[in-house]
This record gives sequence, C-alpha cells and structure tokens, in this order.
Amino acid sequence: MKLEKLSKNIWHSHPVEETDRPILAGVCGEDMTLIIDAGNSKRHFDAFQSSLADKGATKRNAVVLTHWHWDHIFGAAYATGPVIGHKMTREIMKVLKTYEWTDEALEERVRQGREIEFCRSCMLKELPSPREVKIRIPEIEVEDRLVIDLGTTVCTIEHIGSEHAQDHLVVYSEADQVLFVGDILFVELYDGEWYWTPQKVDALIERLLAYPAKWFVASHVYPVQTREEFIEECEWIQWVGHVVEAAESFEAAQAKILREAPERAEEGLEMATWFQTGLDREKG
Repeated sequence: MKLEKLSKNIWHSHPVEETDRPILAGVCGEDMTLIIDAGNSKRHFDAFQSSLADKGATKRNAVVLTHWHWDHIFGAAYATGPVIGHKMTREIMKVLKTYEWTDEALEERVRQGREIEFCRSCMLKELPSPREVKIRIPEIEVEDRLVIDLGTTVCTIEHIGSEHAQDHLVVYSEADQVLFVGDILFVELYDGEWYWTPQKVDALIERLLAYPAKWFVASHVYPVQTREEFIEECEWIQWVGHVVEAAESFEAAQAKILREAPERAEEGLEMATWFQTGLDREKG
C-alpha cells in the first residue's frame, strides 16, 4: 500500500472509491503510534499497518475509530494495540456484533431499512462471499475528550458529532497542526433520504475551524486540504445551504445555483436537495 507523508509525524493512505475504503493515517510519535480508523476489512488494515511499519513507526500503538460506520471499523479486530471509540460507537458496535453478514442477511437489512444499498454493494466488493466479519468492541471509551501523548506530539481526541454520525470523533495532532475530520462534514445516510440542515452545518464548521489546524484530513472526498482549501470548501457548502434556506421555493434556489455557480451546478444542485430535505424534516 502506498503511503504519503503529510508532516513530520504523519503518514496516510489514499481512499478507494470502488470499495469505499477511507483514508487511514498514522500519527507516529517516538513512544507510540496512533492509528486513525481501522478500515473496512482485514486486508485493508493489515496492508496499512504493514506499510506503516515499513516507514519506521513504533510497534506500540492504539487505534481510534472516528465513528461506527462499517468502512471505519471492520479492520479493528486485527489491531495489535487497544482500540478507542466514543461511548455511542461502542454501543452501536455491540449491536453490529450480533448481526450475520451473509449476502442474504445484508439484503434483508437493506430491505428493512437497517442498511443502505450503497454500503451493501461496497461490502460485496471488499469482502466477497463467503465473508467473515469480526466486530471488536473498543476497549477504551471516550465521552468528551481524551488526550494521548505520543512522545513527539500530543493528540486530542474530541467528540463533536454531526448529522452524518452522532458519535463522530475528531483527532488533532498539536505538533503537526493536523485535524482529522473523518466523515464529519458529510450528510446523514441512514435515516431515509440523505440530508443536511444549514444551521447545524454552520455550527459544525465553526467548531472545526476553532482548531488552529494548518491541514484538514477527511476520509473520502477532498481527503487532504490546507486550511485555506478547507475554508473555501466549507464556504461553498454553506453558501448552498444559505441559498436553499433563504429562497422562496426550492425551484428558486435551484435557479440561483445554476445562475451564480454554473461551474459547480451539478454538485450544487445535489447538495441543495440534501439541504431542502433537512429543512423539510425540521418543519415536520
């Protein structure tokens, strides 16, 4: 697996869209390595851990799960060190541990609305049948904040949560001035139609930008951004949300996006649909 060096202490992998593999990262201190997320399979995690060892990372390590979604946790069972997760992450994973993971079981959960088709299709590609899924419950529980001294940097693990996942943690490496945001800025996936709400997105972005980070690392889309790039992307997301919130009708919002942002119209219109769904849900 090819890794990129982001800063003095940090190596990271690349996302894989076809199987929904997120970025995995290692914050490599002199005393300990903190691995960000465990990936979506044994193959994924093992390949990352092996590549990280090749870069000289200390074998003493721990893994922090940013949130409970399958692509971030399925590799945790194969971690050699302790696993860290939010208290909600642990509770959800206890439920996942009771599931069967056959093709038939996955299809039935999609039919029942307990799984989404996008995740099912990616699982089939990453973990062909017959598949073995081991769910490892994190041994270390985070409620609000946990600080870990790795020797050459201190990492703060903080619960922020978002519409994408209420249990979502972020991880900040002080010496590197890098904030790992995972999927925190993406929409809610599991509760019917995908959605965002403008006010919640605004508050979340304000909270993320309060960190003095020079780099922001997401899991899938725009995975590594400078602070300036991250702010620009956040402003774009917020602009679409504000357009939808202020418009007299959804059609008027669509027209404004087409008129004022033609270069990103397709993306903007999809995002507008998510924001409109979120606003409709708030109205009841």
